[in-house]
Amino acid sequence: MLLLVGIFGKTPDPGASLPDGPSTSAARQTSTTSLPPGSTSPTATTPPPVATTTTTVPPPPPPGSIPDTTVVVLNSTDTSGLASRVTEYLDGLGWQVEAPDNFLTTLEETTVYYPEGEEAAARQLAAAAPGDADTVSPAVPEVAADVLTVVLGNDAVDWVAPGEQPPPTTT
Repeated sequence: MLLLVGIFGKTPDPGASLPDGPSTSAARQTSTTSLPPGSTSPTATTPPPVATTTTTVPPPPPPGSIPDTTVVVLNSTDTSGLASRVTEYLDGLGWQVEAPDNFLTTLEETTVYYPEGEEAAARQLAAAAPGDADTVSPAVPEVAADVLTVVLGNDAVDWVAPGEQPPPTTT
């Protein structure tokens, strides 16, 4: 922060908020040291360290390599044929898919459930599956524990495979 004194006729109030940032003591730290001619610039004030949290996520399989894991697509929406369309799409990408089915509970967000040790494959599948978020979760009792299970939520009801036309609507 550059402190200009005398240009505006007054010294800023040290208790006032800064116009473009939070009003914290660390943000208000400034150096007002005058330098004699021929001396070097003052040492900058180092702000206190900021605490950070790191989450380790398993790396996804290399692009273009589809894991050798079976996938089941379940439809939790009222959109007829959605699971079949997604199953066909994933099959075309090279995933090993089983017949689609329905899921009894409606989910708002599409989720990929994975068996133990298959989180990286689940993340790769979630990136290919429809939905607004790439949500993955360990398998729950409502899904098979030995396959990747895509449960389509309401965020996928308008999904259309790339290059495809939307299905006809019935009224």
